[in-house]
Amino acid sequence: MPDRLVTWPPDQVLYQDEFALVDFRRLPEFGSDHHPLLAGLCHLPAAAERQEAPQLAENDIAEAERAITAGLTMSSETAGSRQAQ
Repeated sequence: MPDRLVTWPPDQVLYQDEFALVDFRRLPEFGSDHHPLLAGLCHLPAAAERQEAPQLAENDIAEAERAITAGLTMSSETAGSRQAQ
């Protein structure tokens, strides 16, 4: 399994309101830097009236910003070590 320091934000599945999410799973690692996901969707136009997007938790934005900063730092350190070789 790859060594990952930053796993936020997770890979995402985006879909329109008229689809209903039936199943969502994270599949086993396969050597990529992305999480393999499986989403089952059902086209159900009436779903738009019955579902709402999830609300952000209080610290979601701050946590995402910290993860992005850490990822950028890690990326620039990796690029610097490649240039030194």
